[in-house]
Amino acid sequence: MPILEQGQAGTTLSETVSANAFWDIRYLWTISKTVTPEILNLFRNDTGTVQYTITVTSDAGTLEAYIEGLVCITNGGAVATEGLASTLVLQTPTGTTILTQALDVSPNPILGIGQTYCYPYRIDIPLNLFVPGQSFKVTANTTILNHSGHIGEPFGPGASASGNLPTIRSTVNESINVNDTNGFSFVFNATDPSELKTRTYTKDYSCNSDQGSHTNTATIVQTGQSASAAVLVNCYDLIVTKTVQPAFTRIYSWKIGKRAVDSNGAVVTTLTLGLNETFTVRYIIDVMRTFTDTNFRVTGTITVVNPNPDRTANVLISDLILPDGINSTVTPASISVLPNSSATVNYTAVLPNNLSRVDQATALLFNTPSGTTPFSSLAIPFDFSNAAITEIDACINVMDSFMGPLVPSPICNNYQFTYDRTLGPYAACTGAIQFPNTAAFTTIDTQTTGSADWAITVTVPCKGCTLTIGYWKTHAGFGPQPDVVTPLLPINLGTPGGVLTVNVTTAAQAVSILSFGGSNGVTDAANGINRLYAQLLAAKLNIKSGADPSVIQSTVLAADAFLANNNSSSWARLSRANRTYVNNLQTLLDNYNNGLIGPGHCSEQTNFSSVQLTAASGTEAAETDSTDTAIQTDETNIFSGLYPYLFTGKLAPLLGQNAKPLTNDNNYYWKYRGQCCVNSRPRMRSFISISNLP
Repeated sequence: MPILEQGQAGTTLSETVSANAFWDIRYLWTISKTVTPEILNLFRNDTGTVQYTITVTSDAGTLEAYIEGLVCITNGGAVATEGLASTLVLQTPTGTTILTQALDVSPNPILGIGQTYCYPYRIDIPLNLFVPGQSFKVTANTTILNHSGHIGEPFGPGASASGNLPTIRSTVNESINVNDTNGFSFVFNATDPSELKTRTYTKDYSCNSDQGSHTNTATIVQTGQSASAAVLVNCYDLIVTKTVQPAFTRIYSWKIGKRAVDSNGAVVTTLTLGLNETFTVRYIIDVMRTFTDTNFRVTGTITVVNPNPDRTANVLISDLILPDGINSTVTPASISVLPNSSATVNYTAVLPNNLSRVDQATALLFNTPSGTTPFSSLAIPFDFSNAAITEIDACINVMDSFMGPLVPSPICNNYQFTYDRTLGPYAACTGAIQFPNTAAFTTIDTQTTGSADWAITVTVPCKGCTLTIGYWKTHAGFGPQPDVVTPLLPINLGTPGGVLTVNVTTAAQAVSILSFGGSNGVTDAANGINRLYAQLLAAKLNIKSGADPSVIQSTVLAADAFLANNNSSSWARLSRANRTYVNNLQTLLDNYNNGLIGPGHCSEQTNFSSVQLTAASGTEAAETDSTDTAIQTDETNIFSGLYPYLFTGKLAPLLGQNAKPLTNDNNYYWKYRGQCCVNSRPRMRSFISISNLP
């Protein structure tokens, strides 16, 4: 009941007390929750399952008797309370005190002006004092220190509530309900010995929609106790990379050609030689290769990286070439990539041509529990500028039936082999002698072969053959050719015993006469007698070498008769008729020496020489420097000292032969200079240095 205390100052209090008695057996519970696995590592579009486990435990129950109620206190004054305290007293109906205990006012220790607050309490009754059905009374003695009329001392109201203790015992939390935030509910009973106190359920999570952390809580409805478990969902993508290596096969085809040439570069198939004459030919073997590119393809590796620390990735790998839409052959195409590792496969694709393309690889993942997800590499453009080339028959070995294996070897590009071979000498006349020759190649890779043949027919006529003054002049031992003149000397030019007969006894004298030096050694090609000396000497050298003289014998006798009484100085005094006579003689002899009449002309040997052109810019003024051997050639006044080479077309093939570094050769310069320019040489825009001319 409410009690109002009046005081002279301070504030006043009033209160009410309620009391309810209980007698029961109470069950205490615990709860826990786990999840397995706690981390779920999935691939994109995978679904994974976890298992949640809820476990509860209870004790055997506790027997208890107690009184619960509220003490509601109101501050009726104009000031807040000070020193609020209250003591609960449990008594029998007769006033015997069973126990006392303090009321917990800590939830609201000060009551404000006009404030009411209800303080809950529970008084546990010792079981040895508990009497079922017994009446009781609970009194709350409340005091403050600033009660009106009692300032500074504890004073306040006391209110009571009465009731009877229960006669029937009840149970508390024998059965509980557990609700789970994943939507599941479970019931547990403390007194059922057959009941399992664990419940499990599963839940699926998918990538990438459920990526992240997921916390789940289970709560006992009756007590508010709860337990939580969290699962972390990680989502992974496969990483696909690749290499791209274009490639093709280059197949080489080889051709071989063979020929023989003389020192002028003219092709030689037949030779007519005099007795004891030799002739050197140069064999030239040309090998040339061409190629065909085929088998265009692209190869490489495809690597699949699996960053998932738990799951094996089962994938099917494909590779696509665009824009053709060509599917590469992947080996192996189906693989399993272990967790936190990678796997590499090879691929190849045959292409129709060498156009630029784009290559992209895809790894098709077989998802859990079903479905597939593609993961692709970057699309890589490629062309054939840096392609790997497989060469077939890029090199050959060359054999020659005369020389055997030719060097260098092997040959891996267009190449020209040359070698010289001397035919003769023959001491007697012969019929046609064949000199067949074959050059052949064999490719190193496929052993493909090819060959070229060249045959030279050599004839030594029984009536001999003739050679020109140019031949005899260059075969007198003053060049690289052997001296074939000296063995045929002496020779008389004029009737033996003639007053002006010239007796040629040395090769040097013969060369001077053959060079139109005449009887006095003064070179003058315009002097008809000088020309007669030269042609008569050449004719007699030919006759001594075995040439049939029958057609020219009378001309030789007539020339000897004339030269017995005339020499070079006679030319200026001759009448026109005599000059004509001399010219006719030298013409007949020239025709004989050139093979136009008589037994025929021999194949005439000159030397294979080394010539180098040295170009220089600008022009060179006319000069008389006798030490400068650079010969000027691009004006109309050609340096005619090169007569046997320039005017007979022999220089061009010489320039094509193996050029070598040259040194000045003043002998040749001075030897030929007088026939061109007396005091100077013509200007030119480029220079030619020449050495070792035959």
